[in-house]
Amino acid sequence: MTENASSDSHTSLRPVRQMQSRIDQRAQIEQLIYQNKNIAAIDVLRDALLTHMAHMSLDSCPSPAQLHLQKRQKRLRPMLPCLRQLLDSHSISPRMRSLVHNMQLAAQLGWQAQDFRQLPSVFDRRFNCANDFLEPIFSAIFEEKVLLRQWMRGLDTHVEASSARLLEAMDRQAQRGEAPLRAQVVLVGGGPLASIVASILGAFFSVTVVTEHSSLGKPWRNRPLYINSSSLITDFHGAPLPLLAGPTTRIIGRQQLNNLDVDLLLQTDIKSVPCEDGSTARYIAGPRLGDLVATNLLCNVDAYLVNQRVEVSTMRQTANGRLRLTLMDMRSGDRREMDASAVFLLTGPGREQSKVPGASSQRVYQEAQAQLDATLRQIRHQFSWHDEALRRLEAVPSMPGVRAQCQWLRTRLAQMYVPLPRVLTLTAIEKLYELWDDFGADPLAFPLNELGRKQSIAYIGNGDTMRTLKELVDGRGPLSAYPEGCQPHNRKSTIYNEQATTPQEYDQVNRRRYQGVYTPTTTSIPGKARRYRTIKDASLVEVTHQDEQGRLRRRVYNYLFDCTGLQRTPIETTLPASFPLQGISDLQGITVGRGGAELFLTGAALGWRISDLPGELQRIIQGLGIAENTISLWVNGPLAERLAYTYAATRPHSNT
Repeated sequence: MTENASSDSHTSLRPVRQMQSRIDQRAQIEQLIYQNKNIAAIDVLRDALLTHMAHMSLDSCPSPAQLHLQKRQKRLRPMLPCLRQLLDSHSISPRMRSLVHNMQLAAQLGWQAQDFRQLPSVFDRRFNCANDFLEPIFSAIFEEKVLLRQWMRGLDTHVEASSARLLEAMDRQAQRGEAPLRAQVVLVGGGPLASIVASILGAFFSVTVVTEHSSLGKPWRNRPLYINSSSLITDFHGAPLPLLAGPTTRIIGRQQLNNLDVDLLLQTDIKSVPCEDGSTARYIAGPRLGDLVATNLLCNVDAYLVNQRVEVSTMRQTANGRLRLTLMDMRSGDRREMDASAVFLLTGPGREQSKVPGASSQRVYQEAQAQLDATLRQIRHQFSWHDEALRRLEAVPSMPGVRAQCQWLRTRLAQMYVPLPRVLTLTAIEKLYELWDDFGADPLAFPLNELGRKQSIAYIGNGDTMRTLKELVDGRGPLSAYPEGCQPHNRKSTIYNEQATTPQEYDQVNRRRYQGVYTPTTTSIPGKARRYRTIKDASLVEVTHQDEQGRLRRRVYNYLFDCTGLQRTPIETTLPASFPLQGISDLQGITVGRGGAELFLTGAALGWRISDLPGELQRIIQGLGIAENTISLWVNGPLAERLAYTYAATRPHSNT
C-alpha cells in the first residue's frame, strides 16, 4: 500500500513539476531577452538627432513633435471632408457619438485632448505632444467596421488620385524631354517597415512611398489571418521584444504618442488565447493591421505611387549623385523614371516559392499562379465594362426597363468570382480576397465557397503560414474574413511533415496560439511531400510522399495548399554589379543593413540569416529557439528604426 501510494503521489505531481519547469524556462528566457534589450533602445539616437537639429538651425528650432504635427496637419488636409462625415454626432457608433459630444464640450470648457486618452506618467515632450486627438478619433473609427470601411475607402480614393496626378506629371516631364521627377526620400514598400521609417523621417523630410500594390498597407489588408505576434503594450517605455512590455508587432517607432500604435487594434477583431500563467494573449487580424499601417503612412508621407514596381536591376547613380529609379506600371506595363536623394528598400521577405523538389510540382505551382493572374485580369476587365455600363444607365431617366437592366448589372457585378486554383498559396488567397473586397464582398462570390464540406485538402509545410491558412479554411480566422452568417466547416484535411497524430498530441507540442488547428477530421503524414501533380483534367491533385519504410505513396485531394517557403535571395543580388554596397552601421556602431550611395537596405529584404544579425538579436532568437524569427517585425523593427534615426541625425532636413 505504501509503495502504491508513493507511486500515485509521484504521478500526480508530474504535471505540477512540468508546469514549474516551463515557468522556470520562461523566466530564464525573459532574463536573457532583458539582458539584450538595448538593441531596441533609442535614447542615444534621439539625443544625436536633437544635437543635429540644433547645429542646423541658427534660430530657435521647432521640436520634433511640433514638426510632426505641422506636417501631419498638411498631409491630412485632403481627408478633412471624409473625417467630417465620420465625426458625426448622430453616428451609428455610440463611441463616436460620445467622442463628438465630449469634443464639443472640450471646445467650450477648454479641456485638452489628453483628457480623452490614457497617457504614460512620463514621456519625452520634445518628441511627443499630449494635446492630440488623433488616437481617440481613430480608436472610435477602427472599433466600428462601417466607419472603418468608410475611412479606408476615402483613404484609397485619395491615394489613388494623388498617385495618378503624380504619374501624369511624370509623363508630361518625359514628353517635354525634361529631367525625371525629383523626390527627396523614397520608401520602396507600403507595409509595416515603411510605416516605422516614415514615422521617424516624416517630420524632417519630404517622403514618397512607392509600392507595387494598389494602395497602402497591402498585402496585409488582404491577408485574412490572425497574426502570430503580440500587440499588447503594458509599458510605454517597454522594449518591443518578446516577453517584455512592448509590442512585437512593430508599425511605428518607439515612444510615439502622435502616431497610432498597434495596441489600438486590441478592441477590434481579435483571437483570444488563454495562457498557462492565467493571462490572455490577444492576436489581431491581418486586415486591420494593414488598415492601421495605411493610416499611419497617410499621416507621415507626402506623396504616393501605387501599382508601381521599382526595377532594382536598373537602379543607378546619376552624375549629380542622385539615385535614378525605373518604375514599371503593374497595370499597363509602362516604364517611368524618377530621381531620389535617398532610397530605402523596405519590401519585406521575398515572394513565395515552392520548396517541393519535383519538377512536376514546380511546373504545376507556377502554372496555377500564372493562370490565377490571367483570370484575375480578365475578371477585372469584365468588371470594368459592366461597371461603366451601369454608371451610364444610372444617368438615364428612370424607367422600368432601365431599372431592370441596372439591377441585372448590379447582380452581375456583385456575383463575379474567380474559380479556385487546385494549388493555392497565401499570395493566391490575398489576391482573391482583394478582388472580393473590391467587388463589394458579396456572400455569393466569397472566395472560399468552393471549399465545401466534402472537399479534401492537403497542406504541405508545417510552419506558421500553414497553420494560419488552415485556421482560415476551417472557419476559425478573423470574423472580417467571412460573409455574414458563414459557418465553420470540419473539412477532411491532411498535414504533411507532421508527427502528431491526434488533436491532443498536436496541441501539446505547439504554441497555444495554434490549439485547434488539428481538428477531429485532420490526419497527418510524417514524411515530406516529394512531389505533386494535377490529374483528371486538372480537377484533382495527387501528392506523393515516402513512408517510413521508404516506399512511395500517393494520395489524391480536391485542393492543395503549398506553404513550403519564401524566396530568401538577398535583394542586393538583383542590383547592378557595379553598385557600391557595404554594411551600414548606426551611430552606435550596430550593423543595421546594407547599402551605399544613399541606397539603404534593411529588414527581411536583406535575406539575412541569424548569424548576420547583431549579436543581441542572435542571442534572443537562439534563446527562443525559433529560426523563423529572422523575418519577424520584432527583429527587423529595431534595425529599421535605428537606420531611420541615424539618417535623420546625419542629413540636412528640409524643414529646419
